[in-house]
Parts: sequence; structure tokens; C-alpha cells
Amino acid sequence: MLWGYVIDDSSCRFFKDDFVCTSNIIRINTTNELITTQSGSLYQVLDKGSAFKLDIEEFELLRIGFSPSQIEALRISSGFLKH
Repeated sequence: MLWGYVIDDSSCRFFKDDFVCTSNIIRINTTNELITTQSGSLYQVLDKGSAFKLDIEEFELLRIGFSPSQIEALRISSGFLKH
């Protein structure tokens, strides 16, 4: 999946700087940096980004707006996510 902030949205679903967490990625076109998701949405990325491994228990945190760095901080502090 893709996680990031909106710069521009031609579909008018999101405002600038809105948080977006996509459905599963099904295609990446590295020539024009276009990403197609399982739901049929199309995103153009402006940066290479980075990978982040997420436990299934942490998934909902990402979906509701926690960034990967915030989730990492929760992992480190007090074992919040690990039971």
C-alpha cells in the first residue's frame, strides 16, 4: 500500500496535505511514477519513499492517520503494540 500526503487531487476527493493510505498496490509504472491500486485509484508519486514493515495489529493505526515514524515510536515505548 501507499501512504502519504496529498499535493494535488484531480478527483477533488482530498484537500492539499490530507493524509492518504491506499488499498493494495497492483501496478507500479516507474517511467512516470504512477501507482495503480486494487480499488482502481491512480496516484503519481514525487519521491522514491521508503519501505515500512507493518504488523497486522498495527494496520489500523496507519489507516487512521498514524505515520510510520509514530508507529515505530509506539513500538519502542512501553511495548504498546506487542502483547
